[in-house]
Amino acid sequence: MNDGYYKPRLILKRGNETSYYKITLTISPLIKVDFEYTKNESNCPVLVPFGNTSSGKIEDITWNFGDKSTSKEVDPIYEYKVGGEYQVTLTVKSMKNLNSISKNIKDKRTTNQIK
Repeated sequence: MNDGYYKPRLILKRGNETSYYKITLTISPLIKVDFEYTKNESNCPVLVPFGNTSSGKIEDITWNFGDKSTSKEVDPIYEYKVGGEYQVTLTVKSMKNLNSISKNIKDKRTTNQIK
């Protein structure tokens, strides 16, 4: 069955009585969430391009960059101003599904790179 709305009929029979009910059935495909990022060997501050590689009918995207900053962009470029380790989380939402993935990135400011 493909995703979408379906309107099947529910038929209940009790003895000689038959009742018909219309119902709406919604089929939502699962969404798969993933992202990639590019290591950057630039000077301070470090700019990191993130790429959303999620699939499915996505209605909403939220990035959390691990330093209390967020974005609704599909493929953001984020500026880390302070070195450290960050847990980046991408959350995607469809009509009925919500899914997230987190990845740790390390900013070794002494070598000016994100790993």
